Amino acid sequence: MSPYTSRKAHIDYVPLDELTRGYLEQAEKAWTKVCALPVETLETFGYEPDGRRSGVGFEVKTSGTSFDHKYDMHLTLKTIPDQLLQADKVDTTGTFFRFILLAQCLLESTKEMIHAYAKSLGDPLLVEETMCLKERWMLRFLWYPPGLPSGEVLAMPHADKGGFTLDLINGNGRFEYLESREPLVWREMEKHEHMLPVLAGIGLQELTKSETTAVAHRVIADTISCKEGRVAAVIFVDYLTRKHFNKAVYGSQQLQPLGWNYTCTPQEFSTFFVE
Repeated sequence: MSPYTSRKAHIDYVPLDELTRGYLEQAEKAWTKVCALPVETLETFGYEPDGRRSGVGFEVKTSGTSFDHKYDMHLTLKTIPDQLLQADKVDTTGTFFRFILLAQCLLESTKEMIHAYAKSLGDPLLVEETMCLKERWMLRFLWYPPGLPSGEVLAMPHADKGGFTLDLINGNGRFEYLESREPLVWREMEKHEHMLPVLAGIGLQELTKSETTAVAHRVIADTISCKEGRVAAVIFVDYLTRKHFNKAVYGSQQLQPLGWNYTCTPQEFSTFFVE
């Protein structure tokens, strides 16, 4: 299983096997049912934030910015047993419980794809570390409610902060990336049949001394997302022992100037990170 690589776009693709495809379809349907539960039930589930990485649990976001109106759920193989117990407490219909079970199956089924991408980076130690951290891979499901007009920004431009991101589901809306060659322009993400895109994060760019570039991306609302909303799902793979972006000095990396990491030298880029 070897990834297909688009060098120009700095975006990689890994083959999607039938087992994962099946779990994806089932989990997406189950997630839609979860999002239809009363908001009071959803908020009862709880969310534990983490300053350096994504927290875990269910989060209802309703801030003043349009792209932050969403539901999201973070799960890991390490936290799922406790999350199943919590699901039983807050939802007597079994809707939450079934979704989390399917999420667990989905996470387990992606191990070969994630291994293939890590292997393609050419560092055996990185492959070993990737697989040792599988209990902490973060599965994130999102739902953006309908209503945002076509052409508006639905998911703000950003590069992911961790190691790399396996994009499992990108529903309604236009998924775009920032071309990493001059001029910097937004292009729609290419689709390859039976393949899933993998986007390098800021952490992996630092880890590989900028041989791999974190790709800025965004989602633009379209007429279908305006009417029906949008579902998305990703897996974040992070490296807990590595350096992290110095948020205390530079603020959130997601608020840096667009394409800032495309033009830095490896030496300049490293100055943004601390142990």
